[in-house]
Amino acid sequence: ITLRHAGKDQTLTLGREKTLALIPGDYFLSPATEQPGRKLAPERFTVVSGMPKTLRIAYVGEVARHSTHTQPVTSVAAIQGSNPLRVLSVGLDRALVAWEPSTTKPPQFIALPHAARSLAVSKNGKQVATAGGNKQPPAELAIRFWDTNRLTPDGDPLEGHTRMIQALAYSPSSAQMASAGADGVFLWNLASGESHVLEMGEQQTIFALAFSADGRQLVTGNDEGQVFEWSLLTRKLTRKYDASSAAVRAVAFLSERCVSAGDDGIVRIWKAGKLEQEWLGHAKPVLAIAVSPDGHQILSGDAEGNIRVWSVSSGQTSQVLRGETRGAVNSLAFTSNGRQVVSGGVDGVVRLWQLPFCD
Repeated sequence: ITLRHAGKDQTLTLGREKTLALIPGDYFLSPATEQPGRKLAPERFTVVSGMPKTLRIAYVGEVARHSTHTQPVTSVAAIQGSNPLRVLSVGLDRALVAWEPSTTKPPQFIALPHAARSLAVSKNGKQVATAGGNKQPPAELAIRFWDTNRLTPDGDPLEGHTRMIQALAYSPSSAQMASAGADGVFLWNLASGESHVLEMGEQQTIFALAFSADGRQLVTGNDEGQVFEWSLLTRKLTRKYDASSAAVRAVAFLSERCVSAGDDGIVRIWKAGKLEQEWLGHAKPVLAIAVSPDGHQILSGDAEGNIRVWSVSSGQTSQVLRGETRGAVNSLAFTSNGRQVVSGGVDGVVRLWQLPFCD
């Protein structure tokens, strides 16, 4: 990369630690050669006399992609700890696709009996579950299981839903599964196949759900703009948050807090029954969020194709990633090292992005 100060340039190589004695002033960074779809972060910095600075520089942006899906991608997942990285995706084209971005292998795919609206991967990464449903008969509302490496059936389907399944998640122990849609939230014992439906009182459609890291809580988001926290020990509602009158499309846990986002474009953080923070920046509905493995960053993807990278410590956006088609981002997933993220959207493309270093 090129480092410029006062009209003079010098060249540096990324990935190598280097100590520089620089005179005070503003410095500007640029690629020595163009990197289509990527840019340096940061692009400038300031040296102040007597204040040593450690600077970490990254090429940020799209690293790889595939366009195997022929209709919108609804859900993506990165297999944690896989080497090489293995990415799974499903879509409305009734396809489950496995992709290894660092290899030259073409993506593998199998045909599903249903339009898929969600997928979930077990903790050990060996099994993936898919769910959704067809608008026309046959409805195909069962949750199906697949071996992640061979993409072959792995176990009996779970049946019980009467409406399309919008959300799906394994518990951290992979002993339970949660699924949800317009007919409520189902908790499944994966050993026995038995289910329990959480009592919600009034009718609502659940668009998103997530387990806490210890598996003791479940958070859900619905079409009425509400976020519910459930105790899985008692199977009772413990907290209710009124986010807004707009639907909540995505939820996640951030340590002891929970994160929500939806049609009003606001990312909210909740703790102990209260609203802790509101992050503004999206002009369109937020359809997907993801929390980094270390809890230092949150990503939010919107209906206009923007992915915002938020610093949890500052509550500020450190970077905005954009695909060239500007189609809605439906799903986001961090890789295990926290430096890359996978996205899938309405344009049918699955992308791998390089992220900036965290603050």
